[in-house]
Amino acid sequence: MNDIKLILIVLFSIIGTSTNAQDLNCSQGSSVESYDKRLENSGSAENMSCFPDEHYCDAIICTKVGSHGFSAIYWGCAAEYMVDDVGYLGLKATLKEKFGTSFKCWRLYGEKDKNMDNLKFTRPPVPNGLMCLKGEMDANGNGAINRELCTDEEHYCFKARCAKDNGEWRMKYGCSTVAGNCDFVSAKRDDDKCPCLFGEKDIDFSNENLTIEIPTVMTTPTLTTLTTKETTTTTTTTTTTTTITTEEPTKPTTTATLELAQSTINEAIVCAVQALIVAAQQFNAL
Repeated sequence: MNDIKLILIVLFSIIGTSTNAQDLNCSQGSSVESYDKRLENSGSAENMSCFPDEHYCDAIICTKVGSHGFSAIYWGCAAEYMVDDVGYLGLKATLKEKFGTSFKCWRLYGEKDKNMDNLKFTRPPVPNGLMCLKGEMDANGNGAINRELCTDEEHYCFKARCAKDNGEWRMKYGCSTVAGNCDFVSAKRDDDKCPCLFGEKDIDFSNENLTIEIPTVMTTPTLTTLTTKETTTTTTTTTTTTTITTEEPTKPTTTATLELAQSTINEAIVCAVQALIVAAQQFNAL
């Protein structure tokens, strides 16, 4: 705050005041809006006279995007058109000390020797900068993911899946200054591997609908010892054996065959003897 006041004193000392009625009259002062209140208003603009050699009413506008974003306008007088004087350079040097190089300033001029012609220049809204989903969440839903503002150096939203060696994993969302390199995500934890995807440049919440593969985690089963009452069961198994007998024709044995043959022979002999007796009887009768 003191630095900005000092710059305004320098600006106004360069601008100066004059009681000459012919001197140029311009609006002089500032209007500032800042997210983190690093810059504050120095007071409302007033109608003041410029030095005799100053012929332009001007306005210096500076803005910064991101979480430390701001918008500021400084009204005053300028001796020459499109010349970076001490006041302008001093203001930029102070802002650079506070915010680095991540801001921009430009200067606007009214018509030459036209009173209060810088009132038409107004302070723009504070630039929002890139908005992304930011946060982490594991497979069990632990964690938080919010919609947050990125810094002015960050132009990409990313989504990463960080996996540990033990199979655990988590989704991570955030902002990035570059696209295509995931090393910065896993650099914070050596045991993590974090493949990631990036949204389009400067597109708010472009990591919201990115689809990244969720792995199928192979976990080692947990062995649980169960205490049970031992039960003895006796099982009687009846085995039925079925024997299939195929009847074959009974073949006569060798002895039976011989007996049959002998009987047949005997019968033949008897018949032959009887025939001889009959023949003998008939012969005697003659």
